[in-house]
Amino acid sequence: MILARLTRAVREQNWFAVAIEFVIVVIGVVIGFQISAWNADRQMAVRDAQLISRLTRDLEAMRTANAATLPDTERTYNGWIDLLRALEACEPIDTTQGDVRFALARYQRTHAAPIYRAAFDEMSAAGAFSALRNEALQEAIATFYATLERATVIEGAGRVDQLATARLFWPRIAFSMEEDGIQSVGSEEDDAPAAANTVATLDVAEHCSDLELRGAVWEMADVNRDFYFETLQTLEEIDAILAALEEEAR
Repeated sequence: MILARLTRAVREQNWFAVAIEFVIVVIGVVIGFQISAWNADRQMAVRDAQLISRLTRDLEAMRTANAATLPDTERTYNGWIDLLRALEACEPIDTTQGDVRFALARYQRTHAAPIYRAAFDEMSAAGAFSALRNEALQEAIATFYATLERATVIEGAGRVDQLATARLFWPRIAFSMEEDGIQSVGSEEDDAPAAANTVATLDVAEHCSDLELRGAVWEMADVNRDFYFETLQTLEEIDAILAALEEEAR
C-alpha cells in the first residue's frame, strides 16, 4: 500500500508526499531492526541466565560430591599417620581396628572427585561469561576448572607410583576378608571401612626397623594428605564462586 502511494506521488510529482512516505518507510525499517535486535538480546539474556543456572547446579553437585568424600579422605590420612607413628616408635598397635584398618583397606584408592563442566564449556563456547558483570568472578570460574583439570592429570600420573608403593605392603602385611560380603556403610561396632571387609594384620614391632616399609607408609600418608587438603581447597573455591554468583544474581 505504501509502495502504491509512493509510486502515485512520484507520478504526480507530489514531492512532499514522496518525502512523507519515504520517511514512513525508513522509520518502519528502523523500528523493525530495533525490534529484531531487542528480541535477539532478550533471547540471549534468557540463554545466559539458563547457562548460569546450570553452572550453579554443576558447582553445587561438585560441592556435594567433594563434601561426601571429605570424612573418608581425612580418616584415611589419619590412619596412615597413626601407622607411621607406630612404626617410628616401634609400638605395637592393632591394625585390625580403627583408622589404620580403614586406611589399609583403601590402600589402592585414589582421589576421584567428579568434574561437571558441561555448562562451563557451553558458556565458554557461546561467550556467555560476558553476562557476568564481575570480571574477577569470570576469572575465578575459569581458573577453578583449569585447576581441576590439571589436578586430574597429575593424580592420574601419580596412580602408577601409588600402586608401586602399595605393593611394598604385600610381602609384609597379611590381608584377609573378615566375612564374605561387601559393606555399604561402616560397622556400628568397630566402624569398619565402607569397602570390602578387609583385615590387614601387621606386626609393627617386627617391621619397625624396615625403612623401606616406613618410607612406603610415609608416601601413602603424604599422598592422602594431598587428597585431603585438595578437597578442602576445592570446597572453599566452590563456596566462594557460589557466593559470588548469588551476589551477581541480586
